[in-house]
Parts: sequence; C-alpha cells; structure tokens
Amino acid sequence: MTLKEKIVSGLGWNLGTSFFNQGVGFITKIILARLLFPEDFGLFALAYLVIQCLSLFLGLGVFSALIYKEEKQQLYNAGFFLSVLSGIVLSLIAFFSKNLVASFFNNPHLSSLIAVLSVVLFFDSVSGFFSSILIKNFSFKRKAVGEIFSAVVYNCSVIALAWAGYGVWSLVWSFFIQHLLLMIFFWLFSRQKVSLKSDSTAIKELLHFGKYITGNSILAWIIVSMDNVIVGKKLGSEQVGYYSFSFNIATLPILSVSHIVTSVFHPVYAKVREDKELLKKTYIRPLEYCLFIMIPLSLFLFFFAHDFVYFVLGERWLSIIPLLRIFSIYCVVRTYCTLSSSLLEGIGKPRIITILSAIELGILVLLIGLLIPKGISGVAMGVVIARSISVLLYHRALKEVFVISYLEYIQLLWKKGVAAGIMVLFFYITLSILPYTLWAFICTCFVSGLSYLVALFILEKTFFTDAHKELKTIYM
Repeated sequence: MTLKEKIVSGLGWNLGTSFFNQGVGFITKIILARLLFPEDFGLFALAYLVIQCLSLFLGLGVFSALIYKEEKQQLYNAGFFLSVLSGIVLSLIAFFSKNLVASFFNNPHLSSLIAVLSVVLFFDSVSGFFSSILIKNFSFKRKAVGEIFSAVVYNCSVIALAWAGYGVWSLVWSFFIQHLLLMIFFWLFSRQKVSLKSDSTAIKELLHFGKYITGNSILAWIIVSMDNVIVGKKLGSEQVGYYSFSFNIATLPILSVSHIVTSVFHPVYAKVREDKELLKKTYIRPLEYCLFIMIPLSLFLFFFAHDFVYFVLGERWLSIIPLLRIFSIYCVVRTYCTLSSSLLEGIGKPRIITILSAIELGILVLLIGLLIPKGISGVAMGVVIARSISVLLYHRALKEVFVISYLEYIQLLWKKGVAAGIMVLFFYITLSILPYTLWAFICTCFVSGLSYLVALFILEKTFFTDAHKELKTIYM
C-alpha cells in the first residue's frame, strides 16, 4: 500500500470510528443531561483536572518521539520502561494528593473521586505506548476496533449507572472501565514485543526529544484547563458544571475531528518533511476537510443555540446558551491551531510550539483576569480571544516551513462559508414556518444539513469528486 493509500485508509477508519463514537457519545450526553445535575458534571470535571494535569507527564513525551524516530527495539524497550515507570509514579502522586486538591476547591467529595481515577493514569501510560506503535505502523483499523468497543461499553455503563442513581460515580466508574479496556486492546493489537530492560543511551535519546513534547503538553494543559480551575475556585462546582458541559458540547466536533487528523497525519508529516511542496499539500488537505465540518456546525450553534438547548438538553440548561455561542467561534480557530501544532511537531520543531504556547498562556492569563468579573461568559470570551490571537502566531511560524498566504486560506473558507450561510437561512425560514416542536426541529436540522451539502456541491464540485477518489482506497 502506498503512503497516500495509507493516509486515506487511516482517515477512513478514524472517521468511521469518530463519527460512531461521537454520535453515540452525543446522544449519551443528552441523556445524561436529563439524568444528572450540573454539580455532578462539575465534580467530575474538577477531579478529572488532576488526572489530566498529571497525564501530561505520562511517558515523559516518548509517545511522539517513538512516532518520529526510526524503528529500533532498543527505543521500544526504553519507551515501554519510561511509560510504565511514569504511570506508576503519577498514579501514586494523584492518590496521595487527593486531600490537598479537595481542600483547595473546598469540596471533600473530590477526595474519593480522585482516589479511583488515579489508577487510570497507569492504564493510560501503557495504552499510550502501544497506541503510538499502532499509529507509527498505520494500524488504524486495529486501533479503531479497540476504541469503538471501549466507547460502547462506556456509553452503556454510564447511562445504566446514572439511571440507577449513582450520580457522579456513574461518570467515574464508566471512565475507569473504558480506559482499562483501551489498555488491554492496544496491548493485544499492537503485537509489539517489549521488555522493561533498556539501556541508558536509548532512554536519553527519547527523553531529549520528549522534553519539548512534555513542555508543550504542560503549557497546552494550562491553557485549556486554567479556565476550569479558576471557575471552580472562584465560582464553585455548579458553575464548573455549566461551563465544562457547554464547552464539551460545543467543541465535541473539533476535538473528535482533530484527533482523527493529528493521529493520521502526525507520522505522515515526519515522512515528507524534506519535500516542502508535498508537506504544504499534506497540511492543506486535512485543514480543508476539517473546515468542511467545522464551519456549518459553528454557524448553526451560534445562531440556533437557544433552539438546540430548549429542545435537546432541556430547560435546566438554558443558562449555557451564551456560552455555546461563544464557544462556537472557538471551534474554527482551534481547528487551525491544532493542525498547525501537529505539523510543527511532526517535522521535529516542538520548540516553536513551546514558544507559541507560552505567549498564548500569557495572553490568556491577562484576559481571564480582566474578564472574570463577567462570570463564566467572561472566562469563555477570554479563552476564545486568546486562541484567536494564537492563529496569527501559528501563521507566522508556518512561514518558516513553507509559503502560504491569507488568500489561500480565504479560498479554502469562502465557498464553505457561503454554503453554510445558505444552510442557516434555510433553517431559519423552515423553523419559522413549521410548528415549534421537537420533531420539527429535528426534521429542520436534517433538511438544512442536506441544503448545505447541495449548496457546496454546486459551488465546489471538485471538493466532493476529489474526496470520492480518495475514499475509494480506504479498504484497499
């Protein structure tokens, strides 16, 4: 199979996995919104902050290093050793810091939640190592099977537990089971023989590359989690529940799509990094596919957030409407930053990402400090503005790799923007004519989505013909 066929096949399997998992996950979130309370989501979000923070040190950055480096058994052994060691140490740190975190947020319930979730760090350390092996070898089909099965188990168990009245524990235990299954599946599917015996030279080689990856991960975590920490400390767990739930709903598409693209194209960037023209084409194509999804979803959420919340989530969540509108903008700007960051990391320039992340963090701190008096909406605005500024920073950084103008970005955007605008207009007119009911809303969403595809097909037929040619190779 050629490199192009591997790329398209990887995208196909990842797209199928993501659409299935995110589609089912979206339905699960809607069900949970009616079974659980905002405070339940807030408590889990605060407990997960600890796990998410410590997970930045899992493997000490060797997962990306293994994808970038050439295949050597010594490197695999060293990577496995560092992964297991970091998983054990970080699990212990999380467990013994549980009371300190509970005291910081002035919520004793967090202690027991963190104690259970701490074991997940070990699961993720092992699964992260074997996942990097699967990605390096373009074994996306096997990786997809593990992700789909564990996601199905998670969604079934979390609904069952929430229905039985377990509250926040339904989120905790289902998360625990999902990550345990991921570790087992990735371990079995990678078929990579490893040993805990490793030499110091291989360890040093991985750590030298991984130090920038770890540094970037720490800055990225602070950037995406600082808002939750500040809201939890200043405004309480209920407000965190509203804030984190709205963020998760609004950014669900970009997080799933960016995961697909970065996992497939990360090893590709490393392979074609010497050919600047090919590297540029390899960067633009996935960006175009992401914008194809992000632009209509962002416009829909911005203009029809009230209808979405009223019909889908229920009146309990009406207060998150302003947040959804703010975060709808975040989806588009994060798409660009995520892909640009993946490219820079893939071609061996993680230091640039570290510098850009540090600048964005400084801007974010300043903006949140100025806007937090406006409550959670002010915090959301600060996050979106800071990420929008980082778009300009990444564009400047990419000029050092290949030449790409603002006009080229406009060419990627305008036809999709026009088609999405037609979709919004069609949605507004249709919803105004039909009775204001749930079924009318669902039918309008479906028909409006079709109107977007038809309008874009008329404006940009080549986009669909090229995509069709590429998708033919998915199962080759």
